[in-house]
Amino acid sequence: CGQDCLDDKTRKPRQQFNTIPLGPQLQALKRDLQSAKSMKYRQLCTDELQHILQENNGELGSYDDILSGNEYLQAVARGHIQPNDIVVTLSFDGAQLFEKKPSDCWIGIWIILELAPEGRYKMLSVLPAFTIPGPSKPQNMDSFMFPTFLHLAALQKDGLPIWDACDEAVITCFPFFALVLQMALA
Repeated sequence: CGQDCLDDKTRKPRQQFNTIPLGPQLQALKRDLQSAKSMKYRQLCTDELQHILQENNGELGSYDDILSGNEYLQAVARGHIQPNDIVVTLSFDGAQLFEKKPSDCWIGIWIILELAPEGRYKMLSVLPAFTIPGPSKPQNMDSFMFPTFLHLAALQKDGLPIWDACDEAVITCFPFFALVLQMALA
């Protein structure tokens, strides 16, 4: 935008963006019994898909979810995704906060693929990742996503201890990052 990052008079940042760490949000989801039960969907679906693949010489027949995808199933077969891991997707897009005004804020959300498709896109199941103020579109989205991915990388490296209310035990989760989605004008 051609402006200094700091305000000339106050020496404070002109604008700041927020990032919301994923780890504590995942811990909160697994601590709740109903949510923990809902998050068993991915593993149950994966077990069923592996059984179908064995019975049908590696053919699924239908692909009705991202969990039916070849890349996901190969990651499970190679051991990159374990039963206690949580598979996530990141999505971001501009948001128009006022009528008759272009996007003036950008929002990133985590989509938890542990949940069934009919529940994973509901408001209570979508987790905030970051918000970027406008009014201009971010020039380099990577610089804004860096703290989010740094946190995710730390969780993937060291694991995240989580109380699983369903199993009544502390488990170690290594979040698996499936893909990133960006909405754009056609």
